[in-house]
Amino acid sequence: GLEAVEKAMQENGGRAALPGMLVNLTKVPKPGELRGGRLECSMQSIAEFMLEHSDTRRSADEMDGIGTFVTFNRRSRVTGSAKKKYVAGSGKVTQTPQGSFRTLQSNAREMLEGCGMVVPEVGDVETYLERGPGFLAWLHPSLGPLWSVMQQKIHGGELKQGAELGLDIAEVALEDVVVDGCLQITAENVVGRQEAREGGAGTVTRFGEEVGRCRLRGVTVENAGVAWEDEENAYWKARVQRLEECRIVLHGQAEFEAADVTISGAHTFEVPDGFRMSVSAAEDGGLHTELEPLVNGNPSWRWQYSFPEDSSGEIELVMEEAEEVEAEEPSAVEAAGELNLRSPLTSEGEHVTERKGWRYRFSRWSKRARSVTQGRQDARGQPLRRRRRNKAAPPLTA
Repeated sequence: GLEAVEKAMQENGGRAALPGMLVNLTKVPKPGELRGGRLECSMQSIAEFMLEHSDTRRSADEMDGIGTFVTFNRRSRVTGSAKKKYVAGSGKVTQTPQGSFRTLQSNAREMLEGCGMVVPEVGDVETYLERGPGFLAWLHPSLGPLWSVMQQKIHGGELKQGAELGLDIAEVALEDVVVDGCLQITAENVVGRQEAREGGAGTVTRFGEEVGRCRLRGVTVENAGVAWEDEENAYWKARVQRLEECRIVLHGQAEFEAADVTISGAHTFEVPDGFRMSVSAAEDGGLHTELEPLVNGNPSWRWQYSFPEDSSGEIELVMEEAEEVEAEEPSAVEAAGELNLRSPLTSEGEHVTERKGWRYRFSRWSKRARSVTQGRQDARGQPLRRRRRNKAAPPLTA
């Protein structure tokens, strides 16, 4: 790229790349008084020097070796410029912040529909300007950034009319989640741990697995959500007034899980660093919450990325769950009440107990606890693949 620009600037005194001053008189800085102009140079002229010549037609295998590329995306996926201020009452949102945000929400809708999620229409321009979009979706780029990656982390579900979904997180798994109101999931560590810079001037991100994680399956969130009638709302500025919301805040390396439960009303679930919170339905119709430390400080699950051998394939994600843990002493596990060492022994000389869909076996001879899966499936209905990872498992101690 830089070599091509340098070559273009050297030819003809640079006139090949800068073909003189072009006057654009379409700008009106002071309406009604005088027309303004700006000087332009053509980037296309520079691009014409970024060529690669071949005496023969390139084969498909050679395409990865060339320095140029072609994208076939729609323009709305590539750019959403905000070059001018919206004039109230004009109804014209092209190249305004309001128009760019509408494009952003339209793209979010298309991506979420690719996950099998039911999403309302954004609305035509007139309705959008008067009432706001039909929903709000705030998606952190680290969720993907490829849509094909995001669509493996989210499966099914629905955003009701006027719902808001905020995913300020990278490690997330949503399956059949219904939002009728507002759901905000925020990870303090999105892609790594924050550490203070030398000298104390700000922080730096250390990429790694010490991030927030959230898994929701069969969860329905119901609350009053966004105050759509509030005149203080400025959606493109992320300035939104809310009546109620369900907020999940993950500090440091924290995890949150919920399954087959309805969360009604305003709730804030705040999980401290190094802990996992599990939410389920209580017998009285309320919520049952458990908070337990991560075993050995290791994550209980993560997304494992499988990259294709060539550029023709797609990145595949497999959920890798912790499978095994070493118990320090049998008495420590027994005291935690997770394994009953007085239960009858199996033919293999092991104690067996069930916990949250996991089956644990404990051998008094090997002092090893391990989990066994039986018929569990992933979000795509495929048998769940388990891999051993750092001898970590769902917590056996409280």
